[in-house]
Amino acid sequence: MIEKSMQGLNMPGAIFQIRIITIPSDDSFISLDGAFVQALPSGVDKVEFFLSANPGEQLKPLVAIASGGEVSRIMLAIKTVFQEFDPVPTLVFDEIDSGISGKTAEKVAKQLLKLSQLKQVICITHLPQIVRKADHHLHISKTIHDGRTTVNAKYLHGQMSKNAIRELFIGDTVLG
Repeated sequence: MIEKSMQGLNMPGAIFQIRIITIPSDDSFISLDGAFVQALPSGVDKVEFFLSANPGEQLKPLVAIASGGEVSRIMLAIKTVFQEFDPVPTLVFDEIDSGISGKTAEKVAKQLLKLSQLKQVICITHLPQIVRKADHHLHISKTIHDGRTTVNAKYLHGQMSKNAIRELFIGDTVLG
């Protein structure tokens, strides 16, 4: 199911695998299926995600090979698949558009829109493809005054919202 969701996010042919392993240990007093295993702070199991992003590539640990864009899309695929079992009503994606553009950004935007029909989705993004799918827009800015950084959030509506999306497309400052 996760792989199918990944295909919809412009990762055709990708293979995703979850491996649960135990680490053998001669120094342990914990026995599992007749073998002594290492106890980790989170238990005796270690969970690792493996990925083959392109056809013909071997499965390798996700943490070692995935780009920022791939990690973002895999996370979105996982959240999409498990959303009906997840009691959390709000999902926050901080720059889920990292490392993507064009057609892939459009596919991610459509998936976020679909997910927003079931949950509240808050998305921090710089891509107009994602911004224009949102129902509400906030413009976040940082200012430095007397050596202190302040973060400001301004609700955009009507023409201000359209101008902000236009700014993302062409790069001019048009917020006013």
